Amino acid sequence: MKKEFLFATPEEQLSKLISQDLAINNMDFAKMALQTYGYYNIINSYKEPYLRPDCTDEKKYMPGVSFEQIFSLFQLDHVLRNSIMTAMLDLEEHLRAISAEIISKYFGTNPETYLNFNNYRDRFVKDSRFSLSSILNDLKKKVAKSNRDPIKYYRDVYDCVPPWVLFKDTYLSTLVNFIRLFKKQQKIDFVCKIYGVPPDIAQMDSVINLMTDTLFICLEYQNLAAHGGRVYNYIPNSKTRLNNKSSRDLENLIDNFNDRKNSYGLASLLFLLNLFKYKQPFEVIRSTLIQEVNRHCNIYPQDVPILANITGTQISQEYTVWISKTSKKYHSNPFCSGLSNQFSIPLDEAERLGYEPCKRCN
Repeated sequence: MKKEFLFATPEEQLSKLISQDLAINNMDFAKMALQTYGYYNIINSYKEPYLRPDCTDEKKYMPGVSFEQIFSLFQLDHVLRNSIMTAMLDLEEHLRAISAEIISKYFGTNPETYLNFNNYRDRFVKDSRFSLSSILNDLKKKVAKSNRDPIKYYRDVYDCVPPWVLFKDTYLSTLVNFIRLFKKQQKIDFVCKIYGVPPDIAQMDSVINLMTDTLFICLEYQNLAAHGGRVYNYIPNSKTRLNNKSSRDLENLIDNFNDRKNSYGLASLLFLLNLFKYKQPFEVIRSTLIQEVNRHCNIYPQDVPILANITGTQISQEYTVWISKTSKKYHSNPFCSGLSNQFSIPLDEAERLGYEPCKRCN
């Protein structure tokens, strides 16, 4: 028998949460949050770290946990997801540039030449969309029929669509799978450019595998972020081959390799991105993670071990507070009543600017 799901108003949802021992410190804020983002997106997605493990028949929250605490974790993940999307779009631009340069170097700029099947390695793939023939056919169709600029402009004006123009209209999924089908010499050149290493290192199978594995993990994170998935505790299905025997030569190439090769989740993503010569995607995610973890843990310091374990990262707190332009008080709780249009700054900076602690929340 199918389960029937009944609609519940925000007031009914809050009553249910209160019956499950969840504290609601600001009813107006909680109601607005539920109306804006939905019960499922906030509660169902982020309640797990806060549920009592001894209550299996009926969900109950651990003592002291509040709606605002769960919403803060939701907010952390929301901001982090946006940063991952930004970082992956930036990385995508970088991969397009490298790929176009390598293809132009070896096969020229005429699509009839550089999209020749024999230039690449045909290999079995689970998804037929990303077979060599499918990728090349898709790219040839774009060259011949795309009505989007700049492809259409170059076709109409120059009767030629060079690879750097064609790749402007190529998804990261197609690009990553295409790079995987490069022949050995093109992969070596690609590794040289993306890691900034000489050819004698780039030709190692372990380094080439590291590059390929990293790109597929990045693709998985981009797809997750693009579809609104939860990222702070995500463990990718794509894996690296860092524990294989063939990867032992990486120990001499990567600092603290043995300590970091078993990292997971966000820690693993950051480790892999930091190996690239181009650091911007790494910096975007790392700075956002630090900022959001500090924001959340400054309000809820009891969550430090929870977040450290889930994200696989070490957490060191930097005390931040919330201020607004309409008051000279600083707040430890961004949901403090009367606070609006707030923004966070380091505590020492707030004190230097003459802000004093709010008596309600400090």
